[in-house]
Amino acid sequence: MKTNKIVKLARQYKRKYPKVDFVFLTTKKYSQSEARYKNETGYSRAAMRTKFSTGFVSMVFALDICDKVLVYGISRDDFCKKNPKAKVPYHYYEPKKRSECFFVKKSEMNYKSGHKFLTEHAMFARWSTVRNITFRYPSWNGSEASGRVGSYYLKKYKNTLGKTLKSKKG
Repeated sequence: MKTNKIVKLARQYKRKYPKVDFVFLTTKKYSQSEARYKNETGYSRAAMRTKFSTGFVSMVFALDICDKVLVYGISRDDFCKKNPKAKVPYHYYEPKKRSECFFVKKSEMNYKSGHKFLTEHAMFARWSTVRNITFRYPSWNGSEASGRVGSYYLKKYKNTLGKTLKSKKG
């Protein structure tokens, strides 16, 4: 933590803004999150070449310190599939920029890097079946989720992985 540039930057800001508290995932919590991700998806984040989104990290923090979590700005993992022409902006402060569906799909289908938002949203839905999580704006119920997380990305990833393994054997 002494050499990480983000931590160094936070320390600089702490000196400049002493009333602001900066919070980071501990190594233990990060490892637990990694294990949970692999358990729920069947793959490590390294294998999937993804990073935790700020939404994922925020959800982990919230679940650690709150009995009830109200979530705003996170749609169901199937929102774009059911609403392909939705014009919901990805960032509320950039309403004329790319839509959530464009950005999420582009990121979800990037096999080299990026966040897997839909995979994370499917995980949140599962968590809401055992924790007090309520999704608002858009409002939705996570209780329909069951079994292993199965986002579109994961299905494509498993299919691609299967073809790669078969070609290596042959």
